Amino acid sequence: MIDEYFEIFKENMGQPDLTTQVSKELIDKYSSLLPSNLIELWKEEGFSSYQKGLLWFTNPDEFNELIDMWLEGTRYGENGRYYVIARTAFGGLIAWSEMDSRVITVSCFGSYITGGIGKDIASSEAERSKNLGRFFAVRDIDSFDLQDELSESVFEKLIQQYGSLNRDNVFGFQPPLFVGGSISAKNAKPMDMQVHLTILREFGEPVVNE
Repeated sequence: MIDEYFEIFKENMGQPDLTTQVSKELIDKYSSLLPSNLIELWKEEGFSSYQKGLLWFTNPDEFNELIDMWLEGTRYGENGRYYVIARTAFGGLIAWSEMDSRVITVSCFGSYITGGIGKDIASSEAERSKNLGRFFAVRDIDSFDLQDELSESVFEKLIQQYGSLNRDNVFGFQPPLFVGGSISAKNAKPMDMQVHLTILREFGEPVVNE
């Protein structure tokens, strides 16, 4: 059953528009590695997309190499395994720390990482689920979107031009934002997610924001 935190999240984000059933093998594999409220969400809604691809819950197996590459050379890279549990339309990776039971966000489009390394590790499953649930419960559509110079939704403009985003693509900016690009729908288009986010990492080590 979906818990109170994810019920609030769904009130903010609406119902999923696309779902992919999660196999029993994956559920069994991650039941001891990820919070139980996320596993329950997987069981009920699968790997789901919200708001036409603005946010996707993901199969962590498909992101292991990508998250390792982005964390390499940072202090997170020495903090055990991180699992990408969701991603945004613009290439924000939301990852769960197996070691200290916290969420970090790797904003590949801006080349920065947000989220601290915890000193007080969650000792119970209830605390793990609470840490994860609170992260999603306080977020809404605007939390995953970007605003342009007119304070208008970049995602909505791109959806009007290109249609819903599929599970393998992101909206990428050219040039990248962290080398002088501007947050504008005119400078973005659908790109292969794995390829684009890999290229962005090659520009250099991301900035860490506590």
